[in-house]
Amino acid sequence: MLIRDNSTPYTLERVEPAIQVAINVVNSEILNSSYRLVPVLRAYDNECNARNGTGLGDSGIFVDKTVYPTLTRFAYCQCHARQVISVIFRKFNWTEVILVVDTEHPQYQILGNSLRDGLQKENIHPHFLDLRLKDNIDKKIDYIRRHSRVVILVVSGDTLREFLLRCYELGHISTGEYVFLEILPFPFPGDYWGNHDWRRGDSRDPDAKKAYEVLLRISLFEPTSENWTNFTELVIREANKTYNFDFKGEQVNFYIGAFYDGVIRYGHLVKQALDLGIHYTDGYSLSRLCWNKTFTGGLPPRLQLRKPKLAQDRVQGNTYSDEIRCCMIRYQVLVLRRTASSLGNT
Repeated sequence: MLIRDNSTPYTLERVEPAIQVAINVVNSEILNSSYRLVPVLRAYDNECNARNGTGLGDSGIFVDKTVYPTLTRFAYCQCHARQVISVIFRKFNWTEVILVVDTEHPQYQILGNSLRDGLQKENIHPHFLDLRLKDNIDKKIDYIRRHSRVVILVVSGDTLREFLLRCYELGHISTGEYVFLEILPFPFPGDYWGNHDWRRGDSRDPDAKKAYEVLLRISLFEPTSENWTNFTELVIREANKTYNFDFKGEQVNFYIGAFYDGVIRYGHLVKQALDLGIHYTDGYSLSRLCWNKTFTGGLPPRLQLRKPKLAQDRVQGNTYSDEIRCCMIRYQVLVLRRTASSLGNT
């Protein structure tokens, strides 16, 4: 099931071409000539024993496997953002933090609530602060000043810029007293995340650039492999051919790749099930073949699926990037490496 809404990163026009590319790979490279994957339209209820996969589920939906017993979520887990933050906090011995969340936008509210609950599991208990573009920003900054010098921002692009500009005007940027961490899973044009660049082509750009120099961004690791590059080119061509959809410079985002990996993994599961004498329609048995396994052959070099208390889901790394000054610290769970990277905002 896919939606048609051009304002979101997981629409039919973006995702279905990746699914078709994956089906072609499964049929030509994984299954033998007696079996083929074909897309069909059919309604399933929650009680059936059908094998299911999704590129969504990052916000905690579908987590209850008593309701979705045969579903694997290939979306990134938002829990890894708080693990990255936990590493940073232990590194610098920070204890107090303000979590600033833009509750005017559902995607930020969901991410903010997930992060708040997750940080508590890491023994970090943030002050939760609601911030919307229409709010009195001075009052919010005063609250921050009285409670912490470490600020985690889960806000829209316009709210972020106004907040940082006001901090700059009040002198909180130049002193070096404050740390500003932003959570932005991946870039996507339009209103879904908003414009998180400091540039607006207005008179405030010079001040905005200086304000953003203190901003540290936590986002999903962006693949750079030849495998990923080839995949994105195939998706862009297929989208244009099938739906006359032009990405227009937009990146092929993580959700699109997650749906592709889901189909590739399903193809391998069908092959494994047939070799073991398991019928390919036995969703429960196919799901259990996924649990606590690491696979190769998808878009990432290694794809780890795990079985927590009630779910089997993908493990995905996060990236921690220093926005203006061209430094990047890459986190894979708790492994820290330093690399050089130009982010283009010089």
